Amino acid sequence: MCDAGVWYPLVVALTRRNGVLALMGIRRELGTSQYHTAEELEYIVRESQEGGLLRAEAGRVLQELFVFAELQASDAMVPASLDGLPLGAGPDELRAVS
Repeated sequence: MCDAGVWYPLVVALTRRNGVLALMGIRRELGTSQYHTAEELEYIVRESQEGGLLRAEAGRVLQELFVFAELQASDAMVPASLDGLPLGAGPDELRAVS
């Protein structure tokens, strides 16, 4: 049986960000070119859905998220009418409200 300490450096190297790629000589630099705008993401979702790589339900949910992100709280609010009763209200007061 091998001592766990022998494997520790290898485990750390492989679990660090891009450790496997670094072992193969690939250096991955993060830049703004790896990020997408909301419009690009919408396009990717639509194309993936049309190409059959994304189920219709999943595509619809993702498209609705893009629309929802543009809403203000007032757009999602629904007017409500509430009636209140005083604490300890009796049967006569309850009937008057209904």
